Amino acid sequence: MDSSIRTPPDGGARIAPESSESDAFSSAVQPGNDDTIEGPSERPDAEQVEHIGRILRLSLKEVERNCPHLMSPDVRQAMADHFWCEMLAQLAFEMDKGISAVETIPDRVADIVVQHRKDDARRVVPDAVVRAAVAAVWRRIQRFSAFGVLAKGKVLVLAVRILAIFVCKQPERHQAVVQHCIDPLRSFHPDRAVLGRKDFRIRWG
Repeated sequence: MDSSIRTPPDGGARIAPESSESDAFSSAVQPGNDDTIEGPSERPDAEQVEHIGRILRLSLKEVERNCPHLMSPDVRQAMADHFWCEMLAQLAFEMDKGISAVETIPDRVADIVVQHRKDDARRVVPDAVVRAAVAAVWRRIQRFSAFGVLAKGKVLVLAVRILAIFVCKQPERHQAVVQHCIDPLRSFHPDRAVLGRKDFRIRWG
């Protein structure tokens, strides 16, 4: 577990129990009237975006550990080709719907990612790897949001959108990033502490 994620004195990850994650996060992703709060919490700060970046890194390590036979050099290169930004864009889109059936989000996102890679003639990422990566990212987002490390509702969706733009090599040419991240952000001005951080990086090592 990344040392920058909050941990208790015993060193274990302070994460909400598995049994309560679905119910807790089901209400957390609802972008309804409860999210119309005032103050800094309306905007994701740099730490929120970085937390999601760490989630990507931890999830990649999990996939490498659980699917070593599938993680060839070619697959690793393919995952560097608009894989993570596509996933984040689709997650933001699904979360923004405010649906109650959050348990179906990973399968829907994985289906779309696989189909879009075929449609765009991108390098192949095995279906099992796509689903494992989406599931790992979604599980951590659920846990950290339920625990309070990540924000909830619209603020969380905004943080996911911002990170999708950051990690995309050509966001203005990536249809999903434009449609689900850039366009929704046109009427919103994120905290300058986020977009103004020139040293922002996602470290995969």
